[in-house]
Amino acid sequence: VINALIANQIGHADSMVSDVSPVEDLTGGFVTAGASRTTATASSLRPALALSVAIRTPSEPLTPEVEQAWRTANQRGVRFIRQLQITPEQAPRTAVPKRALGAIKRAPWSNVTTLGDSALGLLLATELIMDLDGSSGKSAKIDGTPP
Repeated sequence: VINALIANQIGHADSMVSDVSPVEDLTGGFVTAGASRTTATASSLRPALALSVAIRTPSEPLTPEVEQAWRTANQRGVRFIRQLQITPEQAPRTAVPKRALGAIKRAPWSNVTTLGDSALGLLLATELIMDLDGSSGKSAKIDGTPP
């Protein structure tokens, strides 16, 4: 399933949608809708989150080659999501600049943000931090000791 997900990512040799991004800003995004043109939006957050979870908590041990391929795809996805984040330079073009800073836009060419997209962005960031931190995702026991 994860390899099929990665096949819908823009800008890599094994991509089934586009091995070369039509626009640099789309590299790493996932095509999530059947469109007549290759494009990616904040809908890429869902497959990027699924990929991050699968890397951190695989259902079975991964070979080093598969893990590296998945991590490379994950890095491309994070790169695309970063393109969606509202920067200090972009914030003044939004309705409420102070509240928009760091939010996730619907698309690289849009200033529209939604609470759902930003929430998914935070979930993805949390997954990435947990992966870097080496957390297995297992909950601590009620007394606070590790499982």
